Amino acid sequence: MRIASKKNRKYLKILIVEDDVSTRKLEQMILEQAGYRTLEAENGAVALQLLEAEHADVILLDLLMPELSGMDFLRQVKSNPTSANIPVVLCTSVSDQEYVQEAVSLGINGYILKPIKGIDLLQKMQHVEKQIEPVLMDPIQTTNKLGLDSNGYQQILRVLIEDVRKRLRDVGARVEAGDFNGFHIFARDLSSSAANLGANALQRAALEACACIPNADKKVQERYFLKIRSEIDRLGEAVSGLG
Repeated sequence: MRIASKKNRKYLKILIVEDDVSTRKLEQMILEQAGYRTLEAENGAVALQLLEAEHADVILLDLLMPELSGMDFLRQVKSNPTSANIPVVLCTSVSDQEYVQEAVSLGINGYILKPIKGIDLLQKMQHVEKQIEPVLMDPIQTTNKLGLDSNGYQQILRVLIEDVRKRLRDVGARVEAGDFNGFHIFARDLSSSAANLGANALQRAALEACACIPNADKKVQERYFLKIRSEIDRLGEAVSGLG
């Protein structure tokens, strides 16, 4: 099976949840050499804290860990609306069918049995990528729709990115102060702007925020803020890659 190029996958951030240091570093090295970005957590409790401050596109999860097991972590992730849609791939030595079936029922997206083989890990990630909203639609299709050439399209995308980053700074300060109304208006406007320019993943994040923000508490709003900020960073990298 052919592995996709680094250029196609370098925008994804993978959270590695693994208590064994050497295994965690091995997974990190394999993924980063293939072009992915990574976050690390030594157990489920630390991983939950990380998800409060960072957005992850994929979670690579061990099951047998101290403090908070992989299964308990998975239950919490899948029961939280701000993280429930994050794809989860198990990477574990546990082969007991009862455990595996419970994980499947909770909505995992893949399963890798240790000991790790680099090709298996990368193939599984490539499979998961297909389930994630792409950063951009086909640029040629979008430029044809808009009546722009490639340079014009890249220019207007950069205008969007710069404007959103400025507004995120303002919105972030308001959310911190407990003013949620501004964030809802921002997310609604952003979903329309992103759709115009074929920024699929950013549009999806904004739409999810619009649907949940009106009734959400501060912590949930902060999670959606982080998700939108992460998608803006991915979009910026994608635009740079258009050259």
